[in-house]
Amino acid sequence: MFRSFRGGLIIGLAVAVLVGIIAIVYEFYDTRTLKRTVRRGEVLCGVNKGLPGFSNPDDKGNWTGFDVDFPRGGGGDLRRPE
Repeated sequence: MFRSFRGGLIIGLAVAVLVGIIAIVYEFYDTRTLKRTVRRGEVLCGVNKGLPGFSNPDDKGNWTGFDVDFPRGGGGDLRRPE
């Protein structure tokens, strides 16, 4: 059955339907996450404590490093104008 044109057509159709379902689910989930983040007004990110250069608190308790600065840069687009 799988070596005929009909078998290949059925397999191709099944793959196309599966890819379509995955794309729809991904789009829904991705949109929901963005809306939730915008509504919250802040980006939540986790860091590894004490990894110099990536995430490290200074003497005042302010976090610095690549893992901290990167989300801050991207999160700036989510700020609402006052």
